[in-house]
Amino acid sequence: SRRRHTSYISVTGVQTCALPILTSTNSPTTGIFLDAVSGSVNVTTATITNAGTEGVSVSNSDANIVFGTLNIDTAATGIRLDGVAGNMGSFTVNSGFVRNVAGDGVTITDYRMTTLTNMEINAGVGHAISARTRSTFVSDSTVVLDTLVINGDNDSAIELEADGATGSRLMVTLNDSTVTANGPLSSAHGLDAMTGGSGGDMVLNLFNNSFLSTNGFSINIDGSASGAGLINIARMEDTTIFGTPTSAGGVAIDTATFDTTVGGTIQQVGAGRLTVGTMLNPVEGVGLSLTDVSCDVEIGRASCRERV
Repeated sequence: SRRRHTSYISVTGVQTCALPILTSTNSPTTGIFLDAVSGSVNVTTATITNAGTEGVSVSNSDANIVFGTLNIDTAATGIRLDGVAGNMGSFTVNSGFVRNVAGDGVTITDYRMTTLTNMEINAGVGHAISARTRSTFVSDSTVVLDTLVINGDNDSAIELEADGATGSRLMVTLNDSTVTANGPLSSAHGLDAMTGGSGGDMVLNLFNNSFLSTNGFSINIDGSASGAGLINIARMEDTTIFGTPTSAGGVAIDTATFDTTVGGTIQQVGAGRLTVGTMLNPVEGVGLSLTDVSCDVEIGRASCRERV
């Protein structure tokens, strides 16, 4: 490192770095801090325990950063990724967990490419995963969430917000994952996707996932904000919603487009199997609500069980 930092491990401005095993314990601030890094950073195994702020923090990076296994236990925020205009960095975790965090498990802002695979991600007060674009940037931010167990104890488990400038896109893929929101409020959804008022767009690919929200909707997608861009649902296939006696409902979609391609003539989206509520876990409230939605959707098999 060419820069002094109070984190336990700090890497700044490195071109290429291979780190087989990293361990950070009882850092007063960040467990691993990567700032303005380019080239590549490859970490085989990282274990971070009791970080005062973030377990891992990455900012202003053009590097391809890969963690084979990343385990974070006890931090204010598990992983924080911050991009700036023009950054071309990517961040990948192939396995691991984020547990016992006071705020967000993972927070992503304007980061070009993020891939999280085979992880358990839990959150305390905040969101298990929060991803957003900001109004000052015109860029694409891609987030891939693959085979995750996601739990939010207070707020929405996953929060997505496209609030970038017109022409920017937040593109999110969620697949083969289990999402649970146990927050006490009706606004604590399993997946909460929304647009801000700055004109940025969002593209969602959702397939083979299960959702449960104790008090909110399992899936809440809302593109109705004034001045907002478009929410495009390119894939929403093989979805299972587990209900609870106190849930607000199953799936609520307001002001969005189902289309396999963005722009032009709407192309049919195949929804496959859609299960909203089960015999043992029926949905309280509305099972499926569509408002101001443009779509060509084919549902192969649908099942809806509501509590009566």
